[in-house]
Amino acid sequence: MRASVIWNLARSLPDAYAARGRLARWMASFPEDAGVREHVMRDLLGPKRMKLPYLELSGLMIFDMAFGAGGCSNARVRFGELAAILGSSMDMADDVVDLVETSAEGRAEFLQRLLATAISGQTYEDVRTPHRAAYAMMRHLHVDLLSRDPERIKPVFGRLVDVNIRQSGEHDPEVLLELEVEAGALIVESVAVLLELDQGICFPLVRETCRRIGAFGQLFDNWRDLEQDLAEGVNTLGTVLIRRYGDTPGVRREIAMRYCERIDELIAKLPHFDDPVSEAGSATMTSLLQFKYRKQTRAVKHAGRSVRLPRAM
Repeated sequence: MRASVIWNLARSLPDAYAARGRLARWMASFPEDAGVREHVMRDLLGPKRMKLPYLELSGLMIFDMAFGAGGCSNARVRFGELAAILGSSMDMADDVVDLVETSAEGRAEFLQRLLATAISGQTYEDVRTPHRAAYAMMRHLHVDLLSRDPERIKPVFGRLVDVNIRQSGEHDPEVLLELEVEAGALIVESVAVLLELDQGICFPLVRETCRRIGAFGQLFDNWRDLEQDLAEGVNTLGTVLIRRYGDTPGVRREIAMRYCERIDELIAKLPHFDDPVSEAGSATMTSLLQFKYRKQTRAVKHAGRSVRLPRAM
């Protein structure tokens, strides 16, 4: 790695590791009963604590890739913080959906209620602790962030809910692949929308970069989570092909190849920059992706396909 890339990464680490404390305090401030807070902190947030610095660091690097000069601006730091808060909250809510709602109808109803909670702060009575915790997270997002301009965030969140509902009832592998791409794109795009609300400025290039990186990461995550998704009955390209044709090495290779081909297409459309600072940001993001996904990358390579990760020009 070049010295500028190492400097760029080192500069971001203090902000990234501070995400743990910030998110823990944010979670602990839920205006909910002690049982919900304990469930969130222990069962949902606990296993994901080590993921928080990566989420925030990813946010900082995505911002650098889009803007080039990055710097230590308030917008850049805030983007990283929002990436940690929103990314973790939605990740945990998704865990609740996958673990508790097994039917397509139940999943759709629960997702619609989560959306209503996030957009309007609406309260739903549910005795199940996981559901109450998920509603609490969405209400907290509404009060702290989304209530500033709910109509602006609603289209992105609404499309994300729609994609998740469609995915739960879809069995065509090619359609599922595109739904997975769109889900990843929307999750990270929502961070850019929150930044725009927070700063009062539009960042179209950040949005597009977010969409590419989000889709790229989602496909690798789905490859990594293949066993878990099979166990929980989640529909993805991989799980549908295995259920249809059996869990054989040949089917696994086919899944890996399809994911990699789509990833190649996404990477080819990532922004590349000529100035040195932008190059450093892009290269650092590449290093982060390689670090996060090195195990998945090895698994895909063993399945018979070489993986090309983003690289700075």
